[in-house]
Amino acid sequence: MILIGGIVTGVCTPTEAAVVAAVYSLVVSFATKSIKLTDLPAIIDETVKTTAMVMLIASASCVFGWILTAEQIPVHAAAAISEIVPNKIAAILLVNLLFLIVGMFMDGTASIIILTPILVPLMDSYGMNLVHFGVIMTVNVMIGLLTPPVGMVLYVLSGVSGEKVENIAKAMIPYIITLILVVLVLSFVPGLVLFLPKLLGAM
Repeated sequence: MILIGGIVTGVCTPTEAAVVAAVYSLVVSFATKSIKLTDLPAIIDETVKTTAMVMLIASASCVFGWILTAEQIPVHAAAAISEIVPNKIAAILLVNLLFLIVGMFMDGTASIIILTPILVPLMDSYGMNLVHFGVIMTVNVMIGLLTPPVGMVLYVLSGVSGEKVENIAKAMIPYIITLILVVLVLSFVPGLVLFLPKLLGAM
């Protein structure tokens, strides 16, 4: 309720909602005596280690993203797609593939900022609803958070669980395959994406 409610109602941003939820968890933990005041130094130490690890990965991803941007690689890839695609189906498949590949090496925000201005006119020219395309793009970016070598969620899970990133990546394979299938279903059955906006009268 705090996370989703706060975001949906506009009371707080996702980052602020996370902070509120963390404070709430801390208050509940003290109230139920599941943690003590003396436990806080160890908790803070573990939090700092996990955060530092994730931020190092994020900073490396941003540097790599800058290199890709400076070399115009996403632009060239998108241009190549626009030149070789014979129809809408092929365009959707190639755009999904592009996002999956880019998501393996770039931060999600960077890939959206770089690729959106290039791909939106392309998909619009094929008559694809832009809300539909936005959802597909978001799900693809989410999958990118789970794929090595720069999938930040993998490193968060490694820091929390103490398990090697390689082992987590192997265990994620069935879920990643499932998510890719979900993306394909959403791509070719737009009604699954657009029924709610239409129901709410937003389209």
